[in-house]
Amino acid sequence: MTPQYWQRIKAVLNAVIDVPQKQQQALLEEICRNDPALRRDVEVFLNAGEPDLPERPLIDWFDFQDC
Repeated sequence: MTPQYWQRIKAVLNAVIDVPQKQQQALLEEICRNDPALRRDVEVFLNAGEPDLPERPLIDWFDFQDC
């Protein structure tokens, strides 16, 4: 990926990231209408979401009684 292409991805992400999901799709269609590859790449980032984190602190996963 070239730095220029990455800049295009970031520009589109910045334009759609805070838009409700239904509106995101319409906005992506408009912005990326001539570049389906750019749209796919942006959608990868949008669909990545937040990482799944454990519901309890990591420290609770370890048993320190044997230390």
